[in-house]
Amino acid sequence: MQGADNPNGVQTVTTSRTVIAYFVIAGFTGSTDDITSLLGMNAEDSGTAGERRTMKGGVDYLVKDSYWKILGTVTDNTSIDGHIVELLDRLSGLESKLAGLPPEVVKKIEIVVTIAPHMSPPGWYLDAATLRRLATLGIDVELDIG
Repeated sequence: MQGADNPNGVQTVTTSRTVIAYFVIAGFTGSTDDITSLLGMNAEDSGTAGERRTMKGGVDYLVKDSYWKILGTVTDNTSIDGHIVELLDRLSGLESKLAGLPPEVVKKIEIVVTIAPHMSPPGWYLDAATLRRLATLGIDVELDIG
């Protein structure tokens, strides 16, 4: 188990677990190329509604909603807020472009953090500056614990 103090003196504890974080725009009409063009950034994963995909293990499925993702790159031993801040840093400068996405075209814009705990669910802390950055970008946060 590792711990790291944040600037406000609250200790963030991490344990052995798998953490995946990503930014996603989902449920939009049009192509994923339209989102890439609008943001001036390439998706690291994307799919179009109705597209046939194969999961590990060979199971086929259809993509339900179109999506455009940027994947987090920090390591598992980074705190949850560290995963979120890393994605926000990568999205820096896109505030007006994200705000320009019509709500009738896009169902959701969010950062998703998925945790598959091996021991216990982690605690997490978001400081006011991070919350302001999320609000400025209009991004919701979804925390999915195993």
